[in-house]
Amino acid sequence: MCGIRKSFGSATVLLHVDFSVKPGEIHTLFGADGAGKSTLIYMLAGLCAPDGGEITFDGQNVSLASPAVSAQNGISALCRESGLVPNLTVADNIFLGVSRGFSGWGGAKREAARLLDEADAGFIRSDAPANSLDAAATQIVEICRAMARNSRTLLLDDPAAGISAREAERLFRLLKKLKGRGMSVVYASSRIEDALAVSDRITALKGGLSMSAVGASSPEARMLAGMAGDAVKALYPARSPHAGAPVIKAEHLRAGGAAGDISFEAREGEILGLTGLAGDGRSEVLDALMGAAPMDGGTVSIAGREAAAALPGGLANFGAACLSEEYRRRGAGGKAGLSLKKTLIETLSAMGGEFTSIAKRQANIIGQVPPRGRGAEAAPRGDRQKAALAALNAGGAKAVILDEPARGLNADTKTEIYETINAMAESGRAVILSSSDTDEIAGMCDRAIIVRNGANAGELNKNELTRAKILEYATGA
Repeated sequence: MCGIRKSFGSATVLLHVDFSVKPGEIHTLFGADGAGKSTLIYMLAGLCAPDGGEITFDGQNVSLASPAVSAQNGISALCRESGLVPNLTVADNIFLGVSRGFSGWGGAKREAARLLDEADAGFIRSDAPANSLDAAATQIVEICRAMARNSRTLLLDDPAAGISAREAERLFRLLKKLKGRGMSVVYASSRIEDALAVSDRITALKGGLSMSAVGASSPEARMLAGMAGDAVKALYPARSPHAGAPVIKAEHLRAGGAAGDISFEAREGEILGLTGLAGDGRSEVLDALMGAAPMDGGTVSIAGREAAAALPGGLANFGAACLSEEYRRRGAGGKAGLSLKKTLIETLSAMGGEFTSIAKRQANIIGQVPPRGRGAEAAPRGDRQKAALAALNAGGAKAVILDEPARGLNADTKTEIYETINAMAESGRAVILSSSDTDEIAGMCDRAIIVRNGANAGELNKNELTRAKILEYATGA
């Protein structure tokens, strides 16, 4: 794409943009919301036309006048709105409009299952209706459709924005696998952390212009972090930390087959951050601490009492309260997941641990949960998260471990959640906040451990915590 221009009425979105992607490359379009990333994706997908400039494919000028023309050039797009037909099955969606080399429904189902296995998504049933899938599974099915079409180029418009960090890690592994097979990937993102985790090259957009592409592992790539704009300071409530005695001591923790190990110490009244890029090894250690996975090695103690973190229930059995990112499905503190048939208060009451007496503490979370008659599935994710955190805050745990507690939520909800987290620390608890959002770590934490390749890469105190410094350790550059 050379000299691309685009206006919508009197609003100029793109002034002069150059962008290219090589075979077998993941190239990220990076910029703040409104920078024009989606517009470029839509042009390549045949959904809108540039006002000026030219697009070449394999050295030949092309006019991508429609999605059909784009598909003829081997391009598949995953836009922000799902492209699946809700009432069709997964298999039918994968092969919709594809010339099939098999016959009958049974053959389609088996071939779809093979593609899903290839995408490390065997948990998705090929005969499931598309409207039963969550956002992450929907993306995988759409990618499988691109695989079925033998697409040469895959376009993704901020795919990690609405999914969990673990789901993003799975998506990144799949994209790297497709890249290894020669597929080109254009990845639009407003998160520099995601761009650094998945990309070979990054092109930044700002003010309708493009910067020269830089390698994702280069020092220049970290400088792009400032282009998304500074974090809104009001998002992170002010707090005066008073760190006391150590509560949790973790030494040489290993999980998930990682080559390295992680050590940290969390103190009374302190918010300790754990951060790094997607796939850095934090998730496996957190799962083990929460009792959802075995620990390969290392020791943990809480208030001087040695804890067997690999046992069912994890640290919840030793006076810690744990809230995993996917507690709806996996539960909190090793307990069963949320029952979506019950009201949210009833559901939290049944989860045990710090949630056991939540029904008696309704006054603490009044206004933050849906009415009694509504099931938990009717509550927005932000309400569920606020209620769960309020329940933990009302409990008597010495330490609280939180995994991506604000990911995917709006700014107002995030601020409320951050206020609750601050209240936990001010009450004297040791709070461990694991997050892939470097702004969140810099804005909320008193100290932070940066993890790279399953091991400690560095430790930063409050006066050193900036997005740029965190990324310096996270990337090893």
